[in-house]
Amino acid sequence: MKRNLAQLSLVAVGVLALAVSARAQSRAQIEAPWRIGLNAGLNYNFGAFGYQQLQPTGPSNFGPFIATDGTGIGPYIGLMAEYNSKNWWGAQLRASFDVRNTKVTDPTFGYDKTFDTRSSYVTIEPMLRLNLVPKSPFYMTFGPLFGINMSGEYDFTDPNPTGQPSSATAQEITDINSLTVGFGGGFSYDFVLNDRMADLRWYLAPWIESSWMLHQRGITIIDADQDKFDDIWSTPNIRAGIALKMGIMPPLDKVAVEDGSGIINLALATPAGGYLRQRQFEEYFPVINAVFFDSASGEIPSRYDQISSSDIATFNENNLMDSTEAGKIDLTQRRAAQMNIYHNVMNIIGTRMKADPASTVKLSGAAGPYGAKDGATMANKVKDYLVNTVGIDASRISVEDRELPAVPSGSARTPAEDRPLVNAENRRVDIVTAPTKNEPVRITSVETSSIENDMVLNVDEGKIASWQVKITGEGKELTYGPFSHANQRIDSREMMKDLKKGKYTAEVIATTTDGQVIRQTKDFELVRKDGLSKPARRFTIVFPYGSDDPVRLYDNFLKTVVAPRIDDGSTVYVIGHTDAVGNADVNYRLSKSRAGEVRDMLKGETGKSGKTVTYEVVGYGEEESQLSFDNSMPEGRQYNRGVMIEVIPND
Repeated sequence: MKRNLAQLSLVAVGVLALAVSARAQSRAQIEAPWRIGLNAGLNYNFGAFGYQQLQPTGPSNFGPFIATDGTGIGPYIGLMAEYNSKNWWGAQLRASFDVRNTKVTDPTFGYDKTFDTRSSYVTIEPMLRLNLVPKSPFYMTFGPLFGINMSGEYDFTDPNPTGQPSSATAQEITDINSLTVGFGGGFSYDFVLNDRMADLRWYLAPWIESSWMLHQRGITIIDADQDKFDDIWSTPNIRAGIALKMGIMPPLDKVAVEDGSGIINLALATPAGGYLRQRQFEEYFPVINAVFFDSASGEIPSRYDQISSSDIATFNENNLMDSTEAGKIDLTQRRAAQMNIYHNVMNIIGTRMKADPASTVKLSGAAGPYGAKDGATMANKVKDYLVNTVGIDASRISVEDRELPAVPSGSARTPAEDRPLVNAENRRVDIVTAPTKNEPVRITSVETSSIENDMVLNVDEGKIASWQVKITGEGKELTYGPFSHANQRIDSREMMKDLKKGKYTAEVIATTTDGQVIRQTKDFELVRKDGLSKPARRFTIVFPYGSDDPVRLYDNFLKTVVAPRIDDGSTVYVIGHTDAVGNADVNYRLSKSRAGEVRDMLKGETGKSGKTVTYEVVGYGEEESQLSFDNSMPEGRQYNRGVMIEVIPND
């Protein structure tokens, strides 16, 4: 009866698999052809013994026992390698530890004597993979198995002994075959775990199977008619489990993919007129009035600039970033130069205090959740520098000791994996000035790193799950992505380098939401414009952590400082960033939303003045390729919670 149950289970699995395959969608997608991985599951075994004589080893009062069919469970775990031809077939090779335990009975006495049989094997299984729907992640496997016996023993219990011991443990199963054969098969589905454009593809494949291990022990004849197939010790089973596989993706240029015309609908916009422009920027850069301390130290980190008393006399915050030689400041250099301005925060605050003798500061030291109560110690380190190096009278500086800053980073909703990031931000000394003066540093630079020199690419929102773009031309080949959002900007200066003019082709390779891999190409030209274009302006606003309406905090600054400096006919780029705390998709939407709020506020002000201004909102979220600052540093994350505004005049 239990053998019939195993056979019926196989039929049920097959019917279910065919129903699923009928619903599976065809997907013309790039997949890794060769894969290796781990395989793990659980066997539910059906002992198909017929009748087997078991004789306890050694001297005893036991007589021969007769065992008949039973059930049991055991683990199944091992290594696997796989090849998928991307057509109808593939192949697998498994090497597994396969346990075929069963609990069986001896019914010949009118009551059941029980046996716990334990047999384990190393099984080698070469299997054929059948892709049931063309290029589908749903497939079937079947093939032979070869079992190498590792152990075989049993325990015996007699609930009603008559003149003999009631139990025997760890008895050897005699005459067990050292090598056995069988067959098996089942159904599986490959779920892709990472981005379909990644070079290394990871798969998670749940599976359900059945296998039959044959002739595990020699035939034992009880009666004259007990010498047929049913009396060969064998173990069919149903098992379920999961495989974790990885495979190296083939290069995209060696993969045939479908043309995406009419699906991608690629829109490509080069910088205005196809020109890369150099401009002099007047920038208003905010200084975060805080010094962040390392977790294991109460000393001011070396990244903060501590200069000599003689250098303080000639220190000028407006000279911290000044490039008068065209083209010397690129995007990477500008980020480093801006962070250099912040790392002079003690020098900036100190020289401003010297220029305003009525000003005072409170140094609020927060130790953070590291256990060490050294907030005051940290604050006094900053005070010592301001007093002994900058020359500020100690009576103008007060010190406060706190566990957390007055406006701490993080909240009860901060994910556990992001806790170390916010903890690092909460170990700091806040420099609170009175009267409150936190004016931005005004700096100038000549650069081509403006967002106006970006190329803009758009694909159809909703149709594309992931995409990347390859730019070729003028002896260069550059790849960007993969991207998950429909709108992306690419810095075009990398393509030009020292060229005056270049012709290029952009090739987008995308995976659609239904799994198709498609491509589309567009040609374009870029030209470097000689000389300096009209001067431009740049503003940055930084939001405190967790503020309900952070843009409103800058209402006066946007209306009285930024809006009056937007000339008629200008193009204004409003660019939102976030830190790396929280969900990336939420951060992307948040950055775009906050940039939109800033745009709306500025648009209202310039509209009142009768100016005609073009606004463009860009949200980057926490994307590393477009970060203003390093998200691995606490000060970098603080600066990334903000919006940058570039005001580009009409040439």
